[in-house]
Amino acid sequence: MPSNHIVLVTFKPKPESFGNFETLIASVQADLPGAEGCNRVRVLRSVEQPPAFVLIEDWESKDLHAAHVAGLVETGAWAKIEAMLNEPPASVVLGEI
Repeated sequence: MPSNHIVLVTFKPKPESFGNFETLIASVQADLPGAEGCNRVRVLRSVEQPPAFVLIEDWESKDLHAAHVAGLVETGAWAKIEAMLNEPPASVVLGEI
């Protein structure tokens, strides 16, 4: 099924949180494709310093992605992620041409 909503998110973890964040992001790669509407996720790590992680998420729709994010906020999981970062995640929505 082709994706209708592609999201690219960049995370820049704090140096003291790097190991925990790397473990977290590995679990995202394993678990996120099981979320309703998520077709695929790729996790990439920059080779530059300081390191950053990039998620490329393929979703069936904007609404299903928004519902997933709302669930993260509601459970407090998003706040825990943000606490490990140097700055808020940068996010962009992409479309195929």
